[in-house]
Amino acid sequence: NYRDIEAAGVLLAVVRLDVVYKAPARYDDVLRLDTTLARVGVVKIEHTYELWRGADLLATGSTTLACLDRTGRARPLPDGLLTPAAARLES
Repeated sequence: NYRDIEAAGVLLAVVRLDVVYKAPARYDDVLRLDTTLARVGVVKIEHTYELWRGADLLATGSTTLACLDRTGRARPLPDGLLTPAAARLES
């Protein structure tokens, strides 16, 4: 879990966030967020997102997370974060 990652001195900071809103969501809507691991680099992880209400796409987005040490300097992602699927995305 993320608390354990931070306890080990590894921080994941959002360094980029993009959102495109296509339609509004309303209170009490049942929503589904689809998240895709798009790319894993040496120090960063990129995700893409789609927010759905039934068959209606409400928003798309992406984030880039950078792996930092406690001083705020970039550091390689720890091996524990690189699952076999994520490791395949590195190339």
